[in-house]
Amino acid sequence: MPKPAGKSALWKRFEDACADLKPAKSSDQATIQSKLNVSQSTVSNWKRGEKTPPIERALELAEYADLCVQFLYKGQGPRRPWGDMSRPLAKLVTVWEDLSATDRDKLLEYAELLRMRQSAPDIAASQNVTLIRKTLPKTPP
Repeated sequence: MPKPAGKSALWKRFEDACADLKPAKSSDQATIQSKLNVSQSTVSNWKRGEKTPPIERALELAEYADLCVQFLYKGQGPRRPWGDMSRPLAKLVTVWEDLSATDRDKLLEYAELLRMRQSAPDIAASQNVTLIRKTLPKTPP
């Protein structure tokens, strides 16, 4: 039977999460093999999707990558654990996860506008209004 090509969805989520951390963490097989004290073939099987990590190992992978185990396994639910998040941040994450990619881009543009306004308060009000109008969708009167 031929082996599946490429990486499993679980491993892609794991790699992406490791790369997103500040500072980024290594997701190479040797590092994970050492951290979890498993064989190279075990990590390779997870990576290719031939086997799924048992829950104990999935919890270790999720903790290493600062992921929720549900997101690691299925790509659903919150990506990051919420335990240390403040309520406003948790609410923002919940809203973010419900947005389309287009609306996420708009929200990021608006957040950049707010940051720019804080760091450079001398920006003309008209520039703020123009950027807000570009960023936010038009609402009916």
